[in-house]
Amino acid sequence: KNIRKRLLQIYNAKEIDKSLFNKIKDKVLPIETLFIFGTNRNALVTVVQELEKEGKKEGETQLKLFVNYDAKKHEKLLIPIYKIANYPLIKNRELAKFEIAQKELEILKRYAEFLSDDRILLMRYNTEPEKIKILKESLTSPDNYKYGEKSFKNIDSLIQRIFDYFSVVPKEFEDLKELKEEIRHFKNIKVYLKDISQIQKKIERVKDYPSKVKELQEQYGKISPQEYTERAKNLSDEEDFESEHKKIKIKYIANHYYIPLILSKEEKIPYIKHIIKTPSEVRFINDLENYLTKTDNKFKEFDWWIFSKLDESLDEIYIPYYNPNVNKISSFYPDFIFWLKKGNNYFIVFIDPKGTEHTDWADKVNGYRVIFEEQGTSKIISSNGFKAKVRLLLRAEDATTVKQRFPEHSQYWFDNIEKMVKVVK
Repeated sequence: KNIRKRLLQIYNAKEIDKSLFNKIKDKVLPIETLFIFGTNRNALVTVVQELEKEGKKEGETQLKLFVNYDAKKHEKLLIPIYKIANYPLIKNRELAKFEIAQKELEILKRYAEFLSDDRILLMRYNTEPEKIKILKESLTSPDNYKYGEKSFKNIDSLIQRIFDYFSVVPKEFEDLKELKEEIRHFKNIKVYLKDISQIQKKIERVKDYPSKVKELQEQYGKISPQEYTERAKNLSDEEDFESEHKKIKIKYIANHYYIPLILSKEEKIPYIKHIIKTPSEVRFINDLENYLTKTDNKFKEFDWWIFSKLDESLDEIYIPYYNPNVNKISSFYPDFIFWLKKGNNYFIVFIDPKGTEHTDWADKVNGYRVIFEEQGTSKIISSNGFKAKVRLLLRAEDATTVKQRFPEHSQYWFDNIEKMVKVVK
């Protein structure tokens, strides 16, 4: 009731406070389907605070994990940032083509020919003369469209969607900046347990694993071999925690941006949020750990490397792409980011291990291509004295099969960690 009252108080204001709107839109829409307009920032701050109070579940506690300063002691960790382009998507057809069923494209051509007078289109669709001109020019060549299975079944809806497409403005690469607070999900681990002391102790023990190892090493020769061996047995870089018959694993991984990592083999863990629980992500972490035990692993060829899990609900590292399903620019949040440095060469590598289970992966890859590639090769970005490249790699169970099915995207697929590292160059 109070939330609705607050919303109505600011509903009729003239401008959108975008940063706050982005914070509250997901929380507000389930309560009332409203657009939140407001020039009064203090009013919006109050709304956010009340929403957070109302939305907080009984027994919720927020845990914070820790930045891994041993992993972060190297040069700056860089991430890409973007800006709004000064031209619409239609001005550069290579960015993304409008997807349409071939049969409907033929109907559209005949319809445009039938309504030969542009004034009829202008009045019927309440659009601009320039868009009508672009529409008719685009219909002269099939290369201006991408054939697909999407069907509109209504000529008016189809034309309106195309006109909307003409207005979409893409995002461009602007620069590489130093990572600050863009990865923050590890500071917002939400736990729904009456007593969190046990899980906190286990997190602390795993976090302190390197210092405990160092302390023990300093005792070498000062204590008996038997005592040294016994103490070594009690040191562990991982702990298990179980509640409600649901088990999680708390792990120390030396090259991860924050410590410890919390994983689960089960996707539904009701008592904890913002951990790694998607099977493909858990499998990737386990495979990476196994690969790192090899004496000849390819990561050793780099001066240093670090990686981090990304959480699309809280983090702000992404790749913009044209999303034909909603006819606008969306954000692709890969599951992991790697930073690798060798000499003056610096690599930012996005990894998504979900394979082809998401049907929009090709649109996301095309979005990456437009921004970070030139003629099929990664662009070299001069930044902070480095020659930097941004790469995107997708994991499949069988990369060979996927490459055969999608040869135009073959260079983006891998099926084991060594192949992943080999393509980073």
